[in-house]
Amino acid sequence: MEQPKRPLSAYNLYYRYKRSKILEAIEGGDGSPDAITRLILADPGLESYPSIGDTMSPKHVQWLRRTEIRSALLQNLSPKETRSRTHLKAHGGMSFVTMSKLMCDGWKFIDEFARCVFEELAEEGRKMYRKRVAEYEDLEASHKKKIKTSNSTATSAKEDHPDKEGKKGLILKPIVATNCAVSSPKESSEANMNAPKRPLTAYNLFYKYKRLKILDGRYGMESVEKVNQLIHATPGLEDYLPVLETLPPEEAKKLIRTEIRGALEGKLFPKDVRTRNRFPPHAIFANSEDMTKKMSDLWKSLDAYSKSVFQGLAGEGRKIYQERVAEH
Repeated sequence: MEQPKRPLSAYNLYYRYKRSKILEAIEGGDGSPDAITRLILADPGLESYPSIGDTMSPKHVQWLRRTEIRSALLQNLSPKETRSRTHLKAHGGMSFVTMSKLMCDGWKFIDEFARCVFEELAEEGRKMYRKRVAEYEDLEASHKKKIKTSNSTATSAKEDHPDKEGKKGLILKPIVATNCAVSSPKESSEANMNAPKRPLTAYNLFYKYKRLKILDGRYGMESVEKVNQLIHATPGLEDYLPVLETLPPEEAKKLIRTEIRGALEGKLFPKDVRTRNRFPPHAIFANSEDMTKKMSDLWKSLDAYSKSVFQGLAGEGRKIYQERVAEH
């Protein structure tokens, strides 16, 4: 286990968030200096919704901004391995130095609401870091104890092992045949466990996404009506039910894609069922078979756009799986 890396500060998270928006714009073919400047200076969380303030109340705008920022960063609160990061000397038509200066100015004049969201995420990152440090220190202590015990046992065996004449000295080790070893069933089982896991299908990802939403404490698991409303809501729009009618179709599609991808980032493969959170008892599901049937019916009637987002993620999972199989 590697030593945990220190968490990112609120400014580092702001920088990461804005940089991800810039990279999205460049990939979409809009990487001009003017476009990048607009993205950096835009209110965090509203980069994709420049005119939404005209159709939503201030309270709902704050709700949207908070959700957008958290969706983009919730799985990215710690530093990344820089060797695997996308490096750009220039972002579109803008140099790194110019972009960094704009980022710094943007942070200085950021509104209090957005600053609080980044500060909140930074604190969550610090909590995760402290937990990982504790786990790392426990592992290190356990590892050192095992080595010490092993060395002590080996030394004792060497000192106490006499030769045939009863003298301590040269120990003749038996010759072990190494060219006829046959792997045991246990070794074969371990090899299978280390093999790459197959990726989740589009339906599996839809199931996992809805399951995550149901387990989210914000949705009031005590209310059957709320959970029923949540499970039947269009994927990606569960947080926007009160303002759904005011959202233009194109902006609703952006939200669907952003929310689903944000929730499933890094979750394209099966988890170890032993570490999975189990559903609490709930009147809406008589049992797991009842829930599976309900999810299956919802998938069959899902709109084409939402289904395409899950299918796209499933395709990404298959590519990662093929790469892992080739390396394995």
